[in-house]
Amino acid sequence: FITCAGTLDSTMLESDAMLLLDDELCGAALRVADGIRVDEDTLALDLIRKVNFRGHYLAEAHTVEHFREEHFMPSLFTRDPYETWEKAGRRSAIDYARQKAEKILKEHKPRALDSALEKELDQFRQMVAARTLEEFYAGEQEENQDFGEGPGYSVRP
Repeated sequence: FITCAGTLDSTMLESDAMLLLDDELCGAALRVADGIRVDEDTLALDLIRKVNFRGHYLAEAHTVEHFREEHFMPSLFTRDPYETWEKAGRRSAIDYARQKAEKILKEHKPRALDSALEKELDQFRQMVAARTLEEFYAGEQEENQDFGEGPGYSVRP
């Protein structure tokens, strides 16, 4: 259960590498939540009859067409055999995440924001930065929370 992706030490620290690991874990959880599609196409009964118990499905066009959508393929967690992983330097998921984070930070080209939106966001940032600690804590009190009813709201018991 990830409440604040990329955070450590009770959300007192942010980690680019941890953000990527959390993203990968969420991707795996979303794949599990998607479930397994069971229909005439995915069951492939004709293919089962054709291959029977003597063959294998790896070279079949149906397998090639469908296997990527049925698996979650991690990019940070190695799936290599132990010996291969050991020969490659015994790199951990956090090692891969740090490398990927460095690459993203080095190569990413952010989209330019609309100047009106950028101005509005800057005004909001300034307003938040000018708040006192008492104003912040007042907004956190339960009586000041917006727990309404309907779409987008969570109702407390």
